[in-house]
Amino acid sequence: MVINLNHLYDVKAPAKINIFLHVIGRRLDGYHMLQTVFRLIDLHDNLSFNLRNDGTISFEMTSNNIPNEYNLVIKAAKLLKMHVKSNKGAHIFLEKNIPIGGGLGGGSSNAASTLIALNKLWSAGLNRQELMKLASCLGADVPFFIFGDNAFASGIGNILHRIDLPLKYYLIMQPGISINTKDIFSDSILKRDTRRVTMCQFMDSPSYLFGKNDLEDVVFVRYPDICNTVVFFKQHGFAFKMSGSGSCFFIEYDNISQSILALNKIGNIINKVCGSFRPAKFFFTGSYVGLDEHPLKYWVTK
Repeated sequence: MVINLNHLYDVKAPAKINIFLHVIGRRLDGYHMLQTVFRLIDLHDNLSFNLRNDGTISFEMTSNNIPNEYNLVIKAAKLLKMHVKSNKGAHIFLEKNIPIGGGLGGGSSNAASTLIALNKLWSAGLNRQELMKLASCLGADVPFFIFGDNAFASGIGNILHRIDLPLKYYLIMQPGISINTKDIFSDSILKRDTRRVTMCQFMDSPSYLFGKNDLEDVVFVRYPDICNTVVFFKQHGFAFKMSGSGSCFFIEYDNISQSILALNKIGNIINKVCGSFRPAKFFFTGSYVGLDEHPLKYWVTK
């Protein structure tokens, strides 16, 4: 990462996975009550920021898949600019690596890193709590990426408690589709009555085998190809678990050697399959280590 008075280069926006995700209720305003563990991983987007003294916010990225009205980077920049009443601007470049609509939090992470970076570039001086409050205007997951650590989350995902997680590696499987989070949460078949768990219960067994992802059943009904693929790999000894509202799935391993061996074994299995299963629709983004903290954690004061 390169920093000077006018530029911030190679600013990381890491992905997250949900070790489990339980839907325990629904508020009157329509928001769902959740319990989950957010874990940061070293799959990340990269952002660069160049100071503009004309007050303009400009943006470009490596692909054109995000319309401006849905672009959380632009929304975050404009929100911060308005909040601190800055006369400064920035040109922002986004190198996209995290799958869009994959349940890995890429858009939320981009927004959070934008708030953190522009807070520094513009010398706005907001502390962590102030940035998290601002981030909540952009989406339920955005404050987590400013929080700085892995977290046990409750409420609508906004009540965060720091959690220490063991070193693990994650093999990520991505179907070639993007899933809309709102569609999954609004589906009538979603069960919203999972029993509450405690952070202590999770810490007794801090593994991806703890709990479940309540959104999986909805995704499996809406996307039979995804269901068939997950069942197929489970029959071959690979118990994938969905992150967020999908479409990405993951398996946890204790070390990099295990994850590489698994990836090679999966490749051999795919090469041998035939019939109705079409592996070309799915690919593996790689194996990623779980992070202990956000790479920009110390850019923000407490």
